[in-house]
Amino acid sequence: MNEWEQLFNTVEGVFSNVASLLQDVERMLATHGYVVDHKIKSTIGAEQSYNVASPSWWFPGWVSRHFVHPSGGTGRSIFVSVLLHARKGEDFKKLDEPVVTAAVLHVEGGGSWQYWMGKVWAWTNPRLADGTPTTMEVPLKTGRVRVETFAYPLASMTDAVVLERKIVDPLVRRGKEWEVDLRVL
Repeated sequence: MNEWEQLFNTVEGVFSNVASLLQDVERMLATHGYVVDHKIKSTIGAEQSYNVASPSWWFPGWVSRHFVHPSGGTGRSIFVSVLLHARKGEDFKKLDEPVVTAAVLHVEGGGSWQYWMGKVWAWTNPRLADGTPTTMEVPLKTGRVRVETFAYPLASMTDAVVLERKIVDPLVRRGKEWEVDLRVL
């Protein structure tokens, strides 16, 4: 195998591993009643460009999946994302390492989720990749979204058990807690 084949096999391997992780998340969330909320269920949220002058944007620097719980309600709209790197022109600062992020969304004022909300953890300050939750508000044209997000290094997701313990279980638990918290307000 020549160097080019090795390079492309490595890149394809990274994206294959990320795809497997997101498919594991989907399977785990389904046991809690969550379903993928993309028009085409097999797609991801990502930003790319086909501009010849922007080759660093030809492949995604981050990917995400959005899920909802059919019961609806606050805290029943969630994201799981993998942020791989900040490209030139990205709206967030350089990452120390790739991370898996999760977020519970509460959209207010008639707005709806947007694919870019999958990278909201990257805008937090400080950016902690140790599972510490951060809550923030993001203004929308027709309202706002309150987000609670947390992250862990991608390298720490060594198997499905760790993924479920660090990402899925806390995400589902916090979604339920947030639903109760916001009803009290």
